[in-house]
Amino acid sequence: MNQPEQAPRTGRDAGRLPGQPRGVWSHAVPPLVELIGAPLALRLHATWRIERVGYDNIRTVSARPGWIVGSFHDAILLTALLVRERGTVSVISPSWEGEIIARLVHRFGHRIARGSSGHQPLRAVRESVRQLRRGRVIAWAVDGPIGPPRVVKPGIAQIASLTGRPIVPMHGVADRAWVLPSWDRHVIPKPFARVATGFGEPVYVPRGVRGADLERWTVRVRDSLLALEDELRGALARPVTGWE
Repeated sequence: MNQPEQAPRTGRDAGRLPGQPRGVWSHAVPPLVELIGAPLALRLHATWRIERVGYDNIRTVSARPGWIVGSFHDAILLTALLVRERGTVSVISPSWEGEIIARLVHRFGHRIARGSSGHQPLRAVRESVRQLRRGRVIAWAVDGPIGPPRVVKPGIAQIASLTGRPIVPMHGVADRAWVLPSWDRHVIPKPFARVATGFGEPVYVPRGVRGADLERWTVRVRDSLLALEDELRGALARPVTGWE
């Protein structure tokens, strides 16, 4: 397994994280997710019937090392599994919820970098730029860390503009899933669900954009993700062919 750039915190060393509930139990949740939740997720993943869509889009961008994948927060489980074999660096909030996600995706093989629009945004930008210049794939939840859901923050477009690297939309949908009572309505496909995952057309943000132009490119990232979601739901609606 690839070692992370920054490993998730341990309970004794972490102290109280931003957004962490009071109570001893809150210290136990992240390591329990890593110990129990990650293996269960991998076993669950093995039961899904998966169709992969849009792989030509990543073949196009991977000719040059270093690119960005962006997904909605509600599909983190699906998308983290989708890119777990690519040495991906996931940029994750240093909050309590972020610690849970970091431990989960670390077990999937991701490297971890900390920072988000809500907590240490400059750190998130600096680390993303550094990893891209090293030729790595970085992953952002575009509406994290606390929403509103499906509202894309400008950070991902800003990083693409600073580095000249493309943003590749990444998403996943399922025909049967549990929906968690969280702010993002996180989706966990049920056992033996039909799942469609994949990549949309790359978004190339021009160098030096800011202000209203940056906002327009941010909206374009959202629109690209929504178009990909429509394409994936269309794949689920077709007769069952090519499923794994």
